[in-house]
Amino acid sequence: MTSDEGKTRRVHRNSESVTRTAEIVRQTLYQNKYTIVAVVIMMLTGSGVMLVQPLFFKMLFDTAIPEQDTGLLWWLLAGMVVTPLAAIGISYFQGHLRVRIGASVALALRKAVVNHLLHVRLDALDKIPKGDIVYRITRDGGKIGEMYIAQELLPVFSSSIVLAGALVMMFLLNVELAALFCVALPATYLITRYLTRYSKELDRRSHEQIKIAESFLYEVVSAFRTIRLFTGEEHAKMGWARQTGRYTRLKIRGAALHDIMLTFPNEVINGLVLGVLLGFGAFQAMDNEITIGGLVAIMAYAPRAYAALRSILTTYTGTRLIDVSVQSLNDLFDLPVEGGFGRGLAPQRVSVEPPDIEFSGVHFKYDRGYEVKDLSLKINGGEFVGIVGPSGGGKTTIIDLLTRLQEPESGRISIGGTDILQMQLESLRSRVAVVPQDVFIWNASFADNIAYPETDYEMEEVERIARLSALHEFIQKQPEGYDTVAGEDGTALSGGEKQRIALARAFMRDRSRILILDEATSALDALAEEKIRTAVEEARTGRTTIVIAHRLSTIRHADRILVVEGGKLVESGTPRELVKRGGIFASMYEAQSLDFE
Repeated sequence: MTSDEGKTRRVHRNSESVTRTAEIVRQTLYQNKYTIVAVVIMMLTGSGVMLVQPLFFKMLFDTAIPEQDTGLLWWLLAGMVVTPLAAIGISYFQGHLRVRIGASVALALRKAVVNHLLHVRLDALDKIPKGDIVYRITRDGGKIGEMYIAQELLPVFSSSIVLAGALVMMFLLNVELAALFCVALPATYLITRYLTRYSKELDRRSHEQIKIAESFLYEVVSAFRTIRLFTGEEHAKMGWARQTGRYTRLKIRGAALHDIMLTFPNEVINGLVLGVLLGFGAFQAMDNEITIGGLVAIMAYAPRAYAALRSILTTYTGTRLIDVSVQSLNDLFDLPVEGGFGRGLAPQRVSVEPPDIEFSGVHFKYDRGYEVKDLSLKINGGEFVGIVGPSGGGKTTIIDLLTRLQEPESGRISIGGTDILQMQLESLRSRVAVVPQDVFIWNASFADNIAYPETDYEMEEVERIARLSALHEFIQKQPEGYDTVAGEDGTALSGGEKQRIALARAFMRDRSRILILDEATSALDALAEEKIRTAVEEARTGRTTIVIAHRLSTIRHADRILVVEGGKLVESGTPRELVKRGGIFASMYEAQSLDFE
């Protein structure tokens, strides 16, 4: 593929993701259309209230005071008090509705991103730090919905009404003063636009730096135990200080420039223009070209107009700066998803018989090189097969390929005679119960962890499975038994306890006709391992069972052993046959001093 072709594809993917992000926002806003209508009505009402008050000033100075009309004076004073209170009340309810709309947009974006990531290929997700992903979902989704939509985009309509209304009223009162006021508006826009370009770049850099800093912090929090064991406290402190220092410097520069952009039109131009207006208006009043009340009204309209202009410019600036957050979410939407999830052929009927598993000429390559090369093997239905071999030889990759966590470059993998590429992923993975090397424990009760992902389960079944997994006695000793919360990622649990929970999860999947254990007893002591071996013997009935093991004692009763080295099948046979053959398995057997008699 040429560089031009690659660039074209990237642009095409980006346009799709932009469309998707925009579509999520549009759909959510449409769902809130009645709320938006209510907000617009409140904006019109509030803006009208704000535009009426200066007219009270005009009537006060031009009519009530000269004519000494105390009745009108009291009505005008009442109006001056009531109108700002009414504006505050309208603004409160309007703000409440705006927050609801913005929160809905943020929620929709976060849900859409998470739903997408749940189907993204793992090799693509592994390249992005976990802290970075969390930051994008929470912070960037919030910036678009809760900050930009609610605090900047929707208020700009109200500001536009106030600005237009104030200018109309100023022209009705005095054309010359209104024209003089309007001269400064283009200058304000151009200066703000120029400053925005540099501010956007600083914001992008600080945005990227905070993601890097949060990813570093995520690693530190996850590695507290390792840090202490290796006395790496000072290394962590220096690293965190370096990351936060970079962010702070960028943030200070960006914030200072952002304040200048807001202060310039409000303080500098506003102050200069008001001074010129007041001076020019004073001369007009002396020449009877404008009344004192009219001049006071114009001087009241001018700050309102500039406040509205500042809000509009803030929205303009925010629209440019929010591009960083939008692109951040777009990058997540661009990640490739697993093929065949929820589409393709209808889910295959799950047979009650344990299926055959066959690899035919399978090739698979990681970025670092080949893991599986021309792999061909067959596991018969109901067979208990152990897979052994040197580290990095491709044993776990076989499981990843079988469950389609990874996709082969070529070759064919079939279950029960059906190519797994022709199966829906839901159908395929529902057939397989896996006990992985790295066990994830949810911050939920032991019962929920065992039954995961089911939420409607019978406690009697959970307890039966826990006994089978040599876990029941341990759970019974916990403060609340099966209702005891395991903690975030089971930090208080030993490796053996985590592995037994993983085994229990797999045993709960009664409908799975394939049982896979990937180094599932590596953290168990000899007594617990023997209990688990007995449990596996019982659970394998009616299942095709695959056990990847370094400790050969786990598979000494296997029907057959497959030895994998360099991504290829190099030996196959019963344990006794392979020992007599004197190959790789025999060397491992001698090193571990086992007896298969």
